[in-house]
Amino acid sequence: MQTPETGLPVKRKLTIETILSIIIALIMAGTSITSLIYRTQVYPPEHQSLYLQDWFNLAVNLPLLLIIMFLAWRGKLIGLLLWPGQLLMITYAYLANFLNLPFNVLYLPNLFIITLSVYTLIAVVAAIDGEVVRQRFEGRVREKFGAIVLLALAVFNTFRQVTMIVMAILDNGEMDVTWTTDILLYIPVMLACGIQLWRKKTLGYVGSVGMLFAYGVLAISAIPFVTIEPVSNGSPVDWGAVIVLAVMTVICFVPMFFFIRPRRDAG
Repeated sequence: MQTPETGLPVKRKLTIETILSIIIALIMAGTSITSLIYRTQVYPPEHQSLYLQDWFNLAVNLPLLLIIMFLAWRGKLIGLLLWPGQLLMITYAYLANFLNLPFNVLYLPNLFIITLSVYTLIAVVAAIDGEVVRQRFEGRVREKFGAIVLLALAVFNTFRQVTMIVMAILDNGEMDVTWTTDILLYIPVMLACGIQLWRKKTLGYVGSVGMLFAYGVLAISAIPFVTIEPVSNGSPVDWGAVIVLAVMTVICFVPMFFFIRPRRDAG
């Protein structure tokens, strides 16, 4: 079913989801600006580098959310499909801070952003008419390629997180609790979207492009942490890590191109 106002394949108007996303954007702006102004009070000494995430939220995540909502409002299907992905990225970013930081004045606003983002993400996905999306894309977006990318990223991240956990246990060291964000969010969603896209099911078409976008943005968001932070500490930049993150970004965005420019023929 399509709404007559936008022509988007949705079962109902997305007024509530739009209002909630605007509220999320406003709280994001408030928390990020507050964190940057009162950085030393918000972040303990061992987590001072997290201010880079606030800059990224203001410069990238917040504008992306607004741009994607604008595209959906203009009736662009790619905007509708990227909307849940950007909400997932925002959930990931704030959940990582929420788990890492002690209780402070931004604890409840961060929790509010996480809760609203998850609810809005689910609501947007539930409102999309997946069968119409599948009919538009089936046989035109190189499903196998996109599925392989998603599944490979899921396997890679699973191996990476398990390795980090085992090493931390063996060395009796501290483990960054943000590993739970990968295990709780990205890995299950990537597996589900990858399998469903391989099987040409509706969830694969609805969720895969947003998942690829979210992980690509996540890879970009990690670059400041491996470049700016070492420079500020007088340490050498790990250019190998920068290259890996850049390659992962490209790997995520290439399959997205087929959703943005699907083939005209179904063969």
